[in-house]
Amino acid sequence: MSSRTPVSIPAPSPSGSVHFSASTKSTGVPAPPSVRAAAVARQWRPRQVLLAVLVVVLGGLVSMWAVSSYAHRDRVLVISRNVAVGQRITIDDLAGADLTLDPRVSAFTVAQQGAVIGKVALVDLAKGTLVNPSQVGASPSLLAGQVLVPLQLKPGQLPAVGVVPGQSVLLVATPVDTAAGAAAGTPDPIQANVAESGAPDAATGVTVVDVRVLADEGALLARMAASGNVTVVVLAPGGGK
Repeated sequence: MSSRTPVSIPAPSPSGSVHFSASTKSTGVPAPPSVRAAAVARQWRPRQVLLAVLVVVLGGLVSMWAVSSYAHRDRVLVISRNVAVGQRITIDDLAGADLTLDPRVSAFTVAQQGAVIGKVALVDLAKGTLVNPSQVGASPSLLAGQVLVPLQLKPGQLPAVGVVPGQSVLLVATPVDTAAGAAAGTPDPIQANVAESGAPDAATGVTVVDVRVLADEGALLARMAASGNVTVVVLAPGGGK
């Protein structure tokens, strides 16, 4: 009976692979393939999962807000050119602009332009600004210390283009008899603000203009107006004597 040499099976190495010694190879038995342990699957912690969900949700909310803000735009009225205080607003003074407005901001939409045209600017309105309801209204009333004086002006006593409410003017006494005027003393020009201007009379060409002046100059201007010798000089916005 023949004796057989026992085959020793080596223990696996720490790396997980099994290696056979040279003595095993000498027996003629082929070495088995190297075996590696499978990698451990990554495990997500609850905190990491919650953070990822929050990032996704926040990104979605930001995108929805941006789309909603862009889509909800109002076509509102803006001032197309500078309008001085007291000046009557015309359609040429207005333009439309697409804006996203804060709900706390008051403004007129383009559809409401009929409520603005013909109103008077209660403050100086700069080009490009929104038309706020508190900045326009009827012709402003008299302030303390002012009086309203009517002037009947013939052609040549005011510019051919006429005057509009809110304009600053200088009222100059122009007596026909210059010698008599020099002897009596010509009053100093009076600065005034146009309150209203009527249409020229078709028969006489006379235009009635109401002006605001200081109370202590009202009586003098009334006497000048009664004589019919007053010429209106229109001043630039913000102009003075």
